[in-house]
Amino acid sequence: MLSIHRQSLRVALTYALFGALWIIVSDQIVHAIWPTLEKNILAQTLKGFGFVGISSLLIYHLLRRELKEQQTVRQQLETAETNFAQLVEQLPVIVFQSMLTKAGQQQLEFLSANALARFPVPVSLLKPDRLSNFDFVHPEDLPSFLEERERSNSTQTPFEWRGRLLIDKEVRHIRMHSLPERLSGGAVRSRGIIEDETALVEARRTAEISQTRYQIALEATGGGLWDWNIASNEVAFSPALPEMLGYSPAEWGNTLAAWETRLHPEDVTVAKNAIKAHLSGEVSHYQSEIRMRCKDGSYKWLLDRGRIIERDRKGEPVRMIGLHIDIDAEKRRAAQVLQDEEKLRAIITNAPIGITVVDGSTNRFLLANPKFCEMIGRPESQLQALTWQELTYADDLASNIDIVTTVDQGKAQDVAFVKRFVRNDGKIIWASLTIHRLETFPEGHHTRLVMVRDITEVYQSEQKMRMFAAVIENTREGVIITDPQPKIISVNRAYTAITGYTAEEAIGKNPNIVSSGKQHTLFYAELWAELKRTGKWQGEILNRRKNGEIYSQLSTIDAIYDEKGEVQYYIGVFSDISRLKKSQANFERLARYDMLTGLPNRLMLTDRLNHAIETAKRGNQSLAVLFMDLDHFKNVNDSLGHEIGDELLINVAARLTKRLRAEDTVGRLGGDEFLILAENLQTANGAAILARDILTALSEPFALSTGHSIYTAGSIGISLYPQDGSTTAELVRNADAALYLAKSEGRNTFRFYTHELTATAKKRLELEAALRRAIIKKELSVVYQPIVNVASGEVIGAEALCRWFRDGGEQILPVEFIPVAEETGLIVPLGLFVLETACRQAAIWARKNKQFKTIAVNVSVRQFQDAAWQTEFAEILQSTGISPQLLEVEITESALMQKGAEAIAVLQQLKDTGVRVAIDDFGTGYSSLSYLQRFSVDTLKIDQSFVRELPLNSAAMQLVRTIIAMARNLGISTVAEGVEEEAQLQFLRAEGAAYYQGYHKSAAVSGADFTRDFL
Repeated sequence: MLSIHRQSLRVALTYALFGALWIIVSDQIVHAIWPTLEKNILAQTLKGFGFVGISSLLIYHLLRRELKEQQTVRQQLETAETNFAQLVEQLPVIVFQSMLTKAGQQQLEFLSANALARFPVPVSLLKPDRLSNFDFVHPEDLPSFLEERERSNSTQTPFEWRGRLLIDKEVRHIRMHSLPERLSGGAVRSRGIIEDETALVEARRTAEISQTRYQIALEATGGGLWDWNIASNEVAFSPALPEMLGYSPAEWGNTLAAWETRLHPEDVTVAKNAIKAHLSGEVSHYQSEIRMRCKDGSYKWLLDRGRIIERDRKGEPVRMIGLHIDIDAEKRRAAQVLQDEEKLRAIITNAPIGITVVDGSTNRFLLANPKFCEMIGRPESQLQALTWQELTYADDLASNIDIVTTVDQGKAQDVAFVKRFVRNDGKIIWASLTIHRLETFPEGHHTRLVMVRDITEVYQSEQKMRMFAAVIENTREGVIITDPQPKIISVNRAYTAITGYTAEEAIGKNPNIVSSGKQHTLFYAELWAELKRTGKWQGEILNRRKNGEIYSQLSTIDAIYDEKGEVQYYIGVFSDISRLKKSQANFERLARYDMLTGLPNRLMLTDRLNHAIETAKRGNQSLAVLFMDLDHFKNVNDSLGHEIGDELLINVAARLTKRLRAEDTVGRLGGDEFLILAENLQTANGAAILARDILTALSEPFALSTGHSIYTAGSIGISLYPQDGSTTAELVRNADAALYLAKSEGRNTFRFYTHELTATAKKRLELEAALRRAIIKKELSVVYQPIVNVASGEVIGAEALCRWFRDGGEQILPVEFIPVAEETGLIVPLGLFVLETACRQAAIWARKNKQFKTIAVNVSVRQFQDAAWQTEFAEILQSTGISPQLLEVEITESALMQKGAEAIAVLQQLKDTGVRVAIDDFGTGYSSLSYLQRFSVDTLKIDQSFVRELPLNSAAMQLVRTIIAMARNLGISTVAEGVEEEAQLQFLRAEGAAYYQGYHKSAAVSGADFTRDFL
């Protein structure tokens, strides 16, 4: 505007100056030339025309020059605009100018032409009426867009916004930047750019996914990264390495020494040499299989790999990174495979049957065990140069080839048949073969595993049996022939004479028509298994005659094979040995039993003790040997005579037999010496109890037939297997030594072979006696530990616990007296006392406070075994007035597993009354989930040994988390025991545990304190 004004002013001034000069100068010239009026008028007219003409030329010249300058400027402007437009179109952004009117209407004033080319935005979405509603902004991002626009317009600061556009259901990520300008009248003009960041967002997301996949892959390998600054010897370890070895990152450290000091001593040199070889450039990367020490002291195999990734200007290594991979399972599996191979090799080498492997292509022997070499009469090295055809009897070759072909062609995986081999010495042997097709030995083609059994003797026996068929009918021994099913096809006359069944009655029947039913089905299963495996069985069988009489028969059963090696007949030969057995039984009783007392004698005791030791060894069990003799028995013989002494021994034997369990054995060694064998003892205390009971039994007077009443006593020595001996001789000798100790210390007592066991047994018996007195004197009391709601912190119940304070205030811990109560049966009256006290107290609390919902009482499986316990349990519920739904009976998981169905049956009866059931110490007893399904468990109590490790031990965390999740899915409540710290409670709350107990809330307190503090 200013330029136009100046141009106009210049033209006007020029015209005014020219006009003034023209008038002045032209008037002087006209008056000088034409002084007369007429000529003067004419001259003025001509002067006017001249002025017009000259001024027109002057104006033309000025305008022409101005127009040329304007045209030049316009061309420059057009060129600039063209260049600007091209620049805008080349930009990877949209350039825009918009107007926000005072009325709030959005108007699009300018949009770069490249918008539609670079962004798939329909033109309709860019119109002002569309922009006013911002329909193209993603609904979820619209609030942030409007908020930023309002802020920018109100503060007149740049508008910056990142968000999403939703265009025809396609999401585009953009960045918008603009500068607002407030115009007169209140409108706001914005100029700015829009940048499409969709590709950038997708690339970032792809990178994040890649990073996540890398992290997952790394975690899947179980690897732990390490980054070694060689100059400073500092090593950055990822948490995975410490965690796989049981350390926390803080415990592990960040120096090379942290790694070196945990290396197995045998692997230090190997690992360092491998690192040195890589650092010196001898190898392209470092790799070593090493053993690292775990936190618990064990070692784990790791594959350690690394590579130099940075060197200094001189080429010296500066930085090295690597990865530890857990290969412990693979190494142990490889060691196990090697061990299995060695076992398999030993089995094959020592197998009682011939085993060989034959190449399926060449038919040569690849492997032969010693038994097969012995059968064929050739060493393995010689066999490997031969084919199986070269050892086959010529008449069998064709049929053998057909059989082997079926295996090679895959028509059969296994095949069994009988054939003849030619030994190196020319002899013919009959063999039973089983061929199994192998695919992986050796690699590249299949082979055959052949198991060979020499049946030459069986075959010859068959021939002999056929040869002597004529004499079978006349033999005095019973003969029975069956088919393979088996069904009787023939019997001889002796069979009828022994069994009472005629041939017509027996033929077509199963041989078990004479079965007595006195022998277990396992006996017959083993009989048939051996018969099918070896072709022969011999032994004694108890059978029943037709008239019902039971008799013993000595039987021999042989399998007869046909030419194909298949069983054709079974032949049984037997004889009646009933009379012989009776004679043997009488003789054996005389040889193995004491003539006076009828107890086992030394010989039989030795046999039983040997058998008991073998049984205990297989079952990892304990047993006790009690060596006893009567105190001052010689005085009875000397004063009253040997007949009285013998009668006393008979009565002692009867009293001992009555006291012992069915599985125990008592025998007489001679004189007044007795030996008691107690099997399957849980603890040494069991032997002490048995000895104490025996001495108690002997303390009662013996009334003899002569009218004498004799008091006697005994001394007992005890030895235990396996700690006091592993053989019969050792155990008897050590028990005898303990007996001598008992006699030397005053008689009428018992002693263990070791002083420590004797002291322990005494202490245990003293504790038992004190506990009996405590129950009578009512020294026991009941305390209550709160059960707390994890979510609200509200006390909703209590667990009743037993406490024992002896006279003088000495406390006996439950861990000491509860096991004694369990073993002696005192747990029954003790448990009833706790149950009644707790129920009576809980009934009062429940009536006064509605929030009190549970009283938990521990119950022992030993209580279930008491016949009167359930009746007394019901009477307590009735007498205390407690609601059954208020009572929760707790049984330990180990007890549940130990008693199984017996415990479940009792608990189910309790649940039928409305009482709730909880499993205590859950997770420690290897319980079966089927038990949780068989009856409805209400509560699982998580053992404090797991809670104690929270939240630092990852294994404990996972176990507790699993128990809580399992219980939640089964609709079972959970109680965590032993909560002492806030961190433990926070973990349980996060995982959804229902209740907890522990010192974090309160220890067990008296009923009065519980009422005061929690209700």
